Amino acid sequence: MFRATLICLLGWAAAVSTAAGQDAGLYLRGEYRQDARDYESSTSRFYRLSSSLILSGRSALNLTLVRNADGDESHTWSLVLADASPRFYLLAGNYSAAFGGGLLLGKPQAYTPDLFSWRSMNEEKNVFSPVKSGNPSYAFNGVAVSYRLKGDVAALGIHSFYSIAPRYIGEDGYFSAGTGNSLGTIQASLKRDCAHSEPVTIRTGGLMLSLVTAGLFLIEPYYVYTDLTTPQGGAVEWDREELEGVESAIRSVHGAGVMLRYRDERLSLYLDSALSATERSEAERGGKGSTGRGIVCGGRFSHPALSFSFTCKHTSPEFTAPYQSTVGERYPERGCFLETELRPVRGIAAGATFAAQKKLAPAPADRELPYTTREKYYLRYSGPVLKNAELYARRYEKTSRGATPYSEQAAGAIAVRVVEPLNAETTVLGQRSEQGGRAVLAKGGLAAEVITGGILSLSYARAHVTGGERLYGVISPMAGSSIPGMFITTNSNILVARISARGGRFGLGGRYFHQWSHGKTLQQRVEFAVSGTF
Repeated sequence: MFRATLICLLGWAAAVSTAAGQDAGLYLRGEYRQDARDYESSTSRFYRLSSSLILSGRSALNLTLVRNADGDESHTWSLVLADASPRFYLLAGNYSAAFGGGLLLGKPQAYTPDLFSWRSMNEEKNVFSPVKSGNPSYAFNGVAVSYRLKGDVAALGIHSFYSIAPRYIGEDGYFSAGTGNSLGTIQASLKRDCAHSEPVTIRTGGLMLSLVTAGLFLIEPYYVYTDLTTPQGGAVEWDREELEGVESAIRSVHGAGVMLRYRDERLSLYLDSALSATERSEAERGGKGSTGRGIVCGGRFSHPALSFSFTCKHTSPEFTAPYQSTVGERYPERGCFLETELRPVRGIAAGATFAAQKKLAPAPADRELPYTTREKYYLRYSGPVLKNAELYARRYEKTSRGATPYSEQAAGAIAVRVVEPLNAETTVLGQRSEQGGRAVLAKGGLAAEVITGGILSLSYARAHVTGGERLYGVISPMAGSSIPGMFITTNSNILVARISARGGRFGLGGRYFHQWSHGKTLQQRVEFAVSGTF
């Protein structure tokens, strides 16, 4: 049904775009990928057809259809009207929203499988953004509106949204008006199946004011509300659990906060503070409420010779924010995140990053609250011929369940321009862990512009892995990959050939991946993407 609708809409779009003027057009993109669809934590094979009817410079109708290798389909759509009026912005369909610093409501960030990396601060500038991935799991479904007034000294913005996202839960939870699933699990339940057979609706609404004065100071107070209902409007509870013989569940979540920021050309300081109010039910005591606090603050100093940033975060165990998306993790934690880079002369940079995170709410398997640290130190040079030369070392350590396992990694990488159309690069990376595992990855590649706007690259890597080590390696991924790398767990060879070309209104991308060991193929796949504007 949706495919037929999509074909009809594309036909209508082509007719409309022909008559709409110079700014209008129809953008089409077809892909076959093995990747995560935006924010998922695992990869799968899927086809994706994306289309955008460009109505004007900032307005468009977007439609995306995804079909997985197992035959499942999903889709997203959005209509953006951003320049019909200089003050008014309207978005309908599937979208993401970000209020303040994302402490209560932020744009979801892609999953990072790399053990040594941590999620940085979400600095998404758009309050509302259309979702074009074809995956509606973590997208709102409804209407978002912004209205802006700009004067000589101050600018005021009013942003609001309302979402009704249809999902499914189990039959037992539906008829008892309560489910043990979390809201995140319900978000991903898009289809009716044997485990999720009854329809429910996630209702979410929010309002934020933005006031900018003198182009330097920003204040953003905001409010967000979420609950779960049946299609007839009856309340459904989630996160139902039994502790010490008392059954409890969440009925609704309210949250309010304020974002304060100062920003000039060198310095940026911000503070996002929020309070959540969770309405809970208890079988023996009726209803009760719990409140929690969260805060994230930090700053950044930028100069041609030096940059430095810091972020501090604290979310109490009672803080409930289903759509939180800031630095670090979504569970209650206390964290500190530091980054610094020194550039004494042109082309040379030395830097370090450090992250420390303490989990504040135990999971059932936790005997103690985990404490995690991540460190990185690097030295880098870039120039016209030696395009990049870098040395770096990284360390990961986690204290949990009475043990403190660690992993360490060191690498050297060089990228050089051989002749004008030909570039070469090589990397040697070593990794070891406290359990005694060892891994080495050596990779090299050549890239050349074979035609105007067309680049062909060939990469080869050899991995040596012992002691059960898991090495996350990134080898010439497709552009825009959500999870660009893969875990290498055995001695193997990897060959990757990739081509990308763009000319005028059309683009082409392709990737061939082959991993083998002792003459036996471990993985082999082809990915491609074709796009055009008409």
